[in-house]
Amino acid sequence: MENVERVDYIEVQQFRQLWLWGLMIPIAFYFVYHMAPGMYQQLVHDQPWGRKPASNGMLIVIGILSGLASVGVPIMMYIIKLITTVNDTDIDVYFYPFKRAQIPFEKIVTCEARTYRAITEYGGWGIRNGLKGRAYNISGNQGVQLVLDDGKQVLIGSQRSDELADLINQKRNLG
Repeated sequence: MENVERVDYIEVQQFRQLWLWGLMIPIAFYFVYHMAPGMYQQLVHDQPWGRKPASNGMLIVIGILSGLASVGVPIMMYIIKLITTVNDTDIDVYFYPFKRAQIPFEKIVTCEARTYRAITEYGGWGIRNGLKGRAYNISGNQGVQLVLDDGKQVLIGSQRSDELADLINQKRNLG
């Protein structure tokens, strides 16, 4: 039988902010309704597109990069998740599918729930390095601020920051 670790807390967050999708969706539509017909006109019908048409090779490169960005970025933003779990030994912060960080309780000097400013303190959302250390955040302005025994600071964005901080502090005091 496999040894399964007990998880006392799990929180899954995703990029679902309306303003973010309000920016990305029009860009994707721009490509589909503007660039694709122009590329078709020039590449298939051999009729130059625009006042100063790009070469066919350059148009293909621009089309591929624009298509990947306008379709790929929204898909990636839909897939990305911030999964925070707490078990008996550590906090696991997984910025799926990119980076996982495990923070053992014995390395945590202080832990507190706090309000933060994602843009001014960390330069935005995601895995960010700012003036106040590293942040793992997806949305909002609530999180748990950790100070580690090496002096590094880590902010974990959370929609349940008080609950998360309380549990981390309980686990730290038990160890």
